[in-house]
Amino acid sequence: QIKVTITPGANGDSVADLAMSLMLNCARNIVVMDNGIKGKNQVRPSGVEMWQKTLGVVGAGRIGKGVAKRCTGFQMRILCYDQYQDEAFQKECNAEYVDLETLIQESDFITIHSPLTPETENMFGAEQFKAMKKDAILVNTARGGIVDEAALYEALKNGEIRGAALDATVDEPPYDSPLCTLPNCILTPHAGAATKEAVSKMGLMAAQNALDILTGGNCIYEVK
Repeated sequence: QIKVTITPGANGDSVADLAMSLMLNCARNIVVMDNGIKGKNQVRPSGVEMWQKTLGVVGAGRIGKGVAKRCTGFQMRILCYDQYQDEAFQKECNAEYVDLETLIQESDFITIHSPLTPETENMFGAEQFKAMKKDAILVNTARGGIVDEAALYEALKNGEIRGAALDATVDEPPYDSPLCTLPNCILTPHAGAATKEAVSKMGLMAAQNALDILTGGNCIYEVK
């Protein structure tokens, strides 16, 4: 018999950090300016501030809460869409649990941290992009497929929303995606866990899981 275990939470901080980085990058056009300088073309596109804006967290689990906590440093209003409400977190971050429609309409920044399920597939499509603020920024560090990428392309191209950053796409890597042609879309290679701290935590947890199985016969992180 082969027992399988997982390492939940090991990469939570790393993914939350990346989501923050992508929001700031989109807001201040850092990639665009960096490419401009390296191409000997100094450009200063107008950005938007995160300070005291509204953050929408879709999937307020461990990672989503981590992003929200980081955004309290920007004095942001925190809106959350989740099946479960955490009262302690709600008080700590002064967060509001709202329906998805309200979150989409009122958020300046939306960060996705939901699993990909039949219910969340294409959760963000043409209808949602039309309902978002014109200066809204969408970040997905969860799973490809939650965002309808064809609809996102049209929304970004037509200026329906300001920008997007995807660390997770339907095809990975998304070399042939039309999104690659847009200056207001940042694409990264599902690198949320790519930090030395996350790798270390995953290794230590995996080793502890193995010890638990070998010495006690079971592990709390065993896949049943």
